[in-house]
Amino acid sequence: MTKISNNVGKTIITFAENHKVDMIIIGSRGSDPYHEIFLGSVANYLVNKSRIPIIVVK
Repeated sequence: MTKISNNVGKTIITFAENHKVDMIIIGSRGSDPYHEIFLGSVANYLVNKSRIPIIVVK
């Protein structure tokens, strides 16, 4: 996982916690068409680190 993805994931979690968000919905992958099978690094970070429920859409 890249440092940029890690920072984006932390930013999303911080925002969601500060604004009392009930759920986070995120796409399953980034814009790279060669990695459609894999979960995107930001989505993966959120799924593993967030205490807020996550829905990952394809």
